[in-house]
Amino acid sequence: MKKSKQIVSLSEETKNDLKEALAEALPSLRKVLSLSQNDFGERTGVSRIRLSMIECGKYRMTWSQFTSFILVLIFNPQCKSILLRKNILTPELISYFECKYIGEDPDLDIRLY
Repeated sequence: MKKSKQIVSLSEETKNDLKEALAEALPSLRKVLSLSQNDFGERTGVSRIRLSMIECGKYRMTWSQFTSFILVLIFNPQCKSILLRKNILTPELISYFECKYIGEDPDLDIRLY
């Protein structure tokens, strides 16, 4: 009997670790983009107050907020480099977003063509 391929998934623990790491790095990433909390919030659909609470550790971001933040950040080469260096944009996360099967290599060179 053939074993069916499974698409990469992330555990809740992994998601929580990624969210915490991004929350910690968010102020410096926004600075790279020269965006205020209000400006970053406009791009991500998150209010300035909620963003402030996330950055201060008073509120744990949701997975939806995490994915929205990542979408804005990965298009800036310097932010993308920071995300890779801080082990937030991991090969596992990229495979998850790309809906890769377990064992398939992720496309680490994310670009728009």
